[in-house]
Amino acid sequence: MMDFVEVRKRACYGNMAWKCLDHITTLNLNKQDKLLVVGPLYHVGAYDLPGVAVWMSGGALVVEREFDAQRASCGIGHHG
Repeated sequence: MMDFVEVRKRACYGNMAWKCLDHITTLNLNKQDKLLVVGPLYHVGAYDLPGVAVWMSGGALVVEREFDAQRASCGIGHHG
């Protein structure tokens, strides 16, 4: 019998997987997609929405330590 922690882990990973599949299909993500991530990677808004889905679909994450408007604009121009 699984303990409570194991059940919660499975539920969390399952939710993440289904959420990613939803993002991949709804947003038509593929290996040409790139996502600029400007924020802590542990934070749901910076990495998880929809960063993991982009990664799962073969796309790339462009990670910046902090937000700088000029650098972000240049990065978008460079990375597409």
